[in-house]
Amino acid sequence: MKLDLWTMLIAACIAALPLHAQEPATTDAPAAPAAVEPAPAAPAPATPCFPECRSGFTCHAGLCVSLCNPPCPDGYTCTEDARCQAPAPTAYTSPGISAQTLEAAAERQRLREEKRMQKQLRAAWAMVPRVTLHMEWMWMFSDIYRTGFEGAVGFQKNISPFFGIRARLGGLIGYVAPEPWDNDDRAVTWALQVDMVPFFGPLGHFFIGPMFWFEYFWNSEETLQDNSIWDDVSNVSVFEGPTGGLGIDMGVLLGDKSNFGVNWRVRTTLTLVEEFAAIFEFGFTYHFLVGK
Repeated sequence: MKLDLWTMLIAACIAALPLHAQEPATTDAPAAPAAVEPAPAAPAPATPCFPECRSGFTCHAGLCVSLCNPPCPDGYTCTEDARCQAPAPTAYTSPGISAQTLEAAAERQRLREEKRMQKQLRAAWAMVPRVTLHMEWMWMFSDIYRTGFEGAVGFQKNISPFFGIRARLGGLIGYVAPEPWDNDDRAVTWALQVDMVPFFGPLGHFFIGPMFWFEYFWNSEETLQDNSIWDDVSNVSVFEGPTGGLGIDMGVLLGDKSNFGVNWRVRTTLTLVEEFAAIFEFGFTYHFLVGK
């Protein structure tokens, strides 16, 4: 009886099991399709640099990088042709010196250099042979008065930068009178003049030298002899004939090429009259350069 009860219990348990658990698998499940690998992504376009990179740098991945590889040392600058350039020297500024003081010192130095160059240029132009044109006014004071306009042509040549020789040939036209302001007893006078001057210069702009001169002059002697005022003159023959003397020639040269000058001369006669005669001349000179 007990055996039948256990037999029935086991049979009930077996009947409760699901049917598919009792049936063995007869076929395999279909295989899943293989996974497809995605295509490689296209490279992202280069990001431009904004603003543009300065000189010595190039744009890479949106950044400005140096053209120099390896990079330049500290203080050096990479150039457009990928060279490392040393920094320019900077002026030393003392804590006690202002920028205005340094600028003033630089300006003084520039002016000194400019004056030195001008001095060298004048010395160079002084060595150039030149033809000179002279225009002067003359006054002579003695026991007679004589004045007039002088014109001359000369030749000048510096033997060294500070010494030269000048010779002139010219003439004078004017008048003679017993007194400077005597307009009633004047007589016309004219002369042929020659002089030579060994001069020192240009000393800066200045020149000076002794003068040796000679002239032969004429005048309306009959007019003088017919006028009784001339009876007081000790030697009427002084109004015509040769004479000569010594003097000092000096002046100042102007212009970039020293081709313009102001002259003044003082000379005296040795044969003109019995008493001392002083002759003063003032005028202008222009130099025509004839060489390089």
